[in-house]
Amino acid sequence: MQNLTSLLLTGNEFKTLDPRVLQNLTNLNYIYFSWFHLCRAALHVRVCEPHGDGISSTYHLLDNQILRARKMYTDTIKKRYNYKNLYTDM
Repeated sequence: MQNLTSLLLTGNEFKTLDPRVLQNLTNLNYIYFSWFHLCRAALHVRVCEPHGDGISSTYHLLDNQILRARKMYTDTIKKRYNYKNLYTDM
């Protein structure tokens, strides 16, 4: 298994994956999942697909200037009008 260079895991039922499962696959260059968030378990792999959109992780969420501006605008409006969202501000 340590010589494995490519791994196809699409179509599986699992929604999470512990990184320790893949840590011994040091020669793995390509891995394919059904959901891009599983790539977090394979950070040592050169190519992980599907690729994310660049803003869906908590780390990159505000890298997009449009989303950052929208959040700042929304926060300003909430403060100005003392707005309480019925679904998130309970």
